[in-house]
Amino acid sequence: MEHGVGFQIEDLAFPLNFPRSDYTVSGCPSQPENQQWMAHGIAWLAETCDIGGINIESSDYRVCACEICDVRRVVREDASRRGEFAESRPHADMADFYPQLFEAARSHAHRDDLWLYSELQWDNLLDSEAHAPLRALPRDGIYQHTLNRSFWNLVKERLTPDYVNALPTETNVFRAQFACQWNVSRATDRYKFNGRDFAELAWKATECGLEGLTVWGEASAFHAATEMSYLAFARFTYDPTLTWERFIRKDVAPRLGGEEAANRYIEITGLLDTEIPIEQIDLRRLQAEVVDA
Repeated sequence: MEHGVGFQIEDLAFPLNFPRSDYTVSGCPSQPENQQWMAHGIAWLAETCDIGGINIESSDYRVCACEICDVRRVVREDASRRGEFAESRPHADMADFYPQLFEAARSHAHRDDLWLYSELQWDNLLDSEAHAPLRALPRDGIYQHTLNRSFWNLVKERLTPDYVNALPTETNVFRAQFACQWNVSRATDRYKFNGRDFAELAWKATECGLEGLTVWGEASAFHAATEMSYLAFARFTYDPTLTWERFIRKDVAPRLGGEEAANRYIEITGLLDTEIPIEQIDLRRLQAEVVDA
């Protein structure tokens, strides 16, 4: 492997690495046997199961650094950037091998409208040089630009329609690492109320011409904050002209006993989701209010 297996993102409060694990047992992507194994696996899936699409994910734990891979990648990538964080992604591997994998799926599928998804790794949407190898990707693919929370704040501020129009991939969607463990500081992001985030993601996607939004969504809708988050995801992606105030009034208020109760509930979730720990006496006061409601 080119570097140690693992990664670090700004939103993660601990280093994530796998020095001795299954993640370190990797197959070189330049070997024909490995390419054939992947193509056969995808062909089998498309032929055996009547599926509507496949999400083909590439490794984000680092790339193979054997001599064959290095020679092959230099044709696709600027070799001087290989030591940089942005170029530890397998974009050159995707450009070289995704066309045959997509074709394996298409040629064995039971339908003509198979959706072929792929993540383009994370937190690099604003790095146009990192995307250069992706010009070779199939035009009919659906490509997900993954955002962790801190990077989403940059994208929200800087992304423009002109930039999206210039991307080498034609059909682009956001993939938000929200409602999951991948944004962790004092407490997990998994049960955070993400409703406003999902609304802003839908608004930004519409403004800039992205054609969809996917989210990690690990948590069960059993939890009220998660249920309200998923409701916001459904409503704002269906109708990105929807305002936050109308969403609260029409969708949240009827579920929580009125508009005043809905606003208070969202206020309480904001207190719980803050990075500043709440004193126990204040937590008990909030608990009593919620139980009473």
